[in-house]
Amino acid sequence: MCKFKKVLQGKELYLDIPHQLISEDIRTLLELEVEELSTVFGCEVYFQKPPAYAPRWIFRPRHQGMDASELEWSPGTKALISYADNEDEAL
Repeated sequence: MCKFKKVLQGKELYLDIPHQLISEDIRTLLELEVEELSTVFGCEVYFQKPPAYAPRWIFRPRHQGMDASELEWSPGTKALISYADNEDEAL
């Protein structure tokens, strides 16, 4: 997470979480904790569709063949991708 935080310092992070992956209760909780997330990442955090250039944390269902949830960093697109099949895995 340290390398990711250096990339984000002074920028903004957009959380791209599909509605089918987490419940409305968890989504609401995350939105209420936006200031804490901003402190953790060292940047402003938004829950909205990100501009094409912006760093983002994307949550996606696991690919076929993945045995467990995975986390992937893509420096070229500045995307942190969490692969999970449900909100327990995502969180």
